Formats: sequence, structure tokens, C-alpha cells
Amino acid sequence: MANLIKADGGISKIEHIQTMGLDDFQKLVGGYIEPIYGVDYVAIVNEEGLLKRLPLNMRASNMMKAPLVGDVIIMSWKEWKNRNQ
Repeated sequence: MANLIKADGGISKIEHIQTMGLDDFQKLVGGYIEPIYGVDYVAIVNEEGLLKRLPLNMRASNMMKAPLVGDVIIMSWKEWKNRNQ
């Protein structure tokens, strides 16, 4: 199941990721989105997060093995592929 990992470390489950649209993703991350592809997961981040100096998201960064900022949506590759069919 997909999760919204907040920059402050909080986690919220996203139950209906398959029915979500672009506007829904943008609301969750606070702006334009950019997918980041990892080995195990796909992360959806705020495309302008670094420019806006959003705080480092340690939990999401550890999962993706890359520095990520702001609130981040993390989903499995299966969820990502099913969203884009």
C-alpha cells in the first residue's frame, strides 16, 4: 500500500492510489510532481522541493537511498505500473 511520508516523519496510508489523479498527487506533495525511481519503490516528490528549500525527509530518503525533501509519496513498483496502464 502506498504511503505519504511527511517531512516531519509522520506516515499516512494512501488506500486508493489507483484512482488518484495528477491534482491529488500535487495536493499531497504541495506542488508539481516528479517521480523518483528506486530499486524497490517509486517516490513522488515536489519537483521544486529543493528550490523551495523544503526540509529533508529522512525517512523517505532512507527508503529510497537518495536525499528527498518535503512530503513524499512512496509506492511499490506494482502500484506505479498499475497506475500507468
